[in-house]
Amino acid sequence: MKTAPSFLEKYVAIPHSAKPITNANTYLYLNTTRFFSMFAIVFEHSFLLPNSERSLIEQFLMQIFKYGTVCFFLVSGFLIGVRQDYESKQTKYYFSRVKSVFVPWLIFSSLLILIKTVSNLIKINTFDITHALNEFFSTGKEIIFHTAYWFVPSYLITLIAFNILIKIKYCDISTFILSFVTTFFALNIYLNIIPSSHTTSIVAFLPILWLGYFIVKHQTEFLNIIIKIGKKKLYLLGIITLILQLIETYFINAAGVGDPFNTLRLSNLMYGIIVFCLFSHPDNSIQLPSFLNPRKSTFGIYLTHTLIGVVLGSVFKKLGLTDNLPSFYLLIVFFPLLYSLSTFLTLILHRTRLKFLLGG
Repeated sequence: MKTAPSFLEKYVAIPHSAKPITNANTYLYLNTTRFFSMFAIVFEHSFLLPNSERSLIEQFLMQIFKYGTVCFFLVSGFLIGVRQDYESKQTKYYFSRVKSVFVPWLIFSSLLILIKTVSNLIKINTFDITHALNEFFSTGKEIIFHTAYWFVPSYLITLIAFNILIKIKYCDISTFILSFVTTFFALNIYLNIIPSSHTTSIVAFLPILWLGYFIVKHQTEFLNIIIKIGKKKLYLLGIITLILQLIETYFINAAGVGDPFNTLRLSNLMYGIIVFCLFSHPDNSIQLPSFLNPRKSTFGIYLTHTLIGVVLGSVFKKLGLTDNLPSFYLLIVFFPLLYSLSTFLTLILHRTRLKFLLGG
């Protein structure tokens, strides 16, 4: 009787003459997840007007595309778990991440901080050194904690917490810590014990990173479970968790306690996990065009779209588009421009000697 293909056989392109591949970057479904997650994140960052000025359809679309951050932390955990020697080489892996992720992030975030600082100084027509330094640090705080550039510092700090946790061999303690982190940050949206924004909630995504690691360590069981559940039921679960998101958003709005679209909402975490499972289902794997190459381009799009988004947003404001166009029209013009420009710049840079700027 013919046996079903294994997880690796199903998801990894293994040449007949090669040894079994353990590099997670070759997983077909991870490329699908990367591509659509970055698509969702760029979409999230394409709203030029505040929540109060967005139409109902925009708010609904925001909920649909709110899976991106959760999926990225799941992928990050998966990439850690696929390394068989990770537990014995944590420090080496960490510093390789610093080199390939933090250094490019530092270059792009510093460039954006510099651009905004100079722009603000020109507006107020002053270049006093004390005022300039205050403006620089104020702008730096805004860029690091309130734009997409929050992700890299949060990821690296979360990775430190993960490395500490992985040394704890007592399953009950790990389970308690992960459960506590999930519960605390989900409730903190309502209680505001500490700032509740997901961009400032350090280690809030530790349980999601851990879950990605756990999945790859039990990859056969994971695949069997989602195949047994089936695509139809997974889509149904996706719809149910999306509805739960809408309900939770309503209650947060009614209570007036914070961001109704907070990524750390329990309903959104569940929604993101279900979307990840849908991307992981064998029938949903998509062979993307080779020139897109999500393995190489995803981090570059993350870095460039934030910088381009700020500059492009300023252009829209100077042209008066943010004052004269309805929010939804702004979205359908701004998003395609932002995504295509970010992708184009990333692909161009990858063909030059400046490709080191995109790290990854």
